[in-house]
Amino acid sequence: MTIGRAMVLAAGRGERLRPVTDTLPKPLVEIAGRSLLDRMLDRLAGMELVAVNAWHLADRIADHLARRTAPPPTVVLREPELLDTADCATPCPISGPPPSWPVPATCC
Repeated sequence: MTIGRAMVLAAGRGERLRPVTDTLPKPLVEIAGRSLLDRMLDRLAGMELVAVNAWHLADRIADHLARRTAPPPTVVLREPELLDTADCATPCPISGPPPSWPVPATCC
């Protein structure tokens, strides 16, 4: 079975990294010059499509993804309010029938 779609969970506030995450979404925190989000997306480069959910500082995440040229293709799913982990994946328009794969943006 090949997994062709993934959803990167990137909506949280990153409470444990405050005050850094007051102005920078946790997925955009850099380690050794690369953001956590880019590191995860690089690992998903073979996917046909990756959705990235965003709530906290969603514009920063959307802007970052708009500038990214490396695969995979991404779509930003803006949450109107912060949802629990399981709730955010339920209405995902790319989830469709299996296989799809939810992954945290900050696990690399």
